[in-house]
Amino acid sequence: MLKTLLERAKPELIAALNAQMDEYPGITNSVVNHLDSTYTVTHLQWGMWVDIKSLWMLTTGTIQESPWECFEEM
Repeated sequence: MLKTLLERAKPELIAALNAQMDEYPGITNSVVNHLDSTYTVTHLQWGMWVDIKSLWMLTTGTIQESPWECFEEM
């Protein structure tokens, strides 16, 4: 069975989502809901990718250049 992007999210992304939930609940919940209903990186919406990059950067201090770097392979 194919896993959702949320299920394939790397630990750094999960930590970023958890860390930013209190300060940015709207954005974070929107990202979580999208990742929970999306199965491939190619179907990741551009706006969600921008939000993921921002949440990742706020937590880790680094910027991901590619969405594929945020998820485990299938």
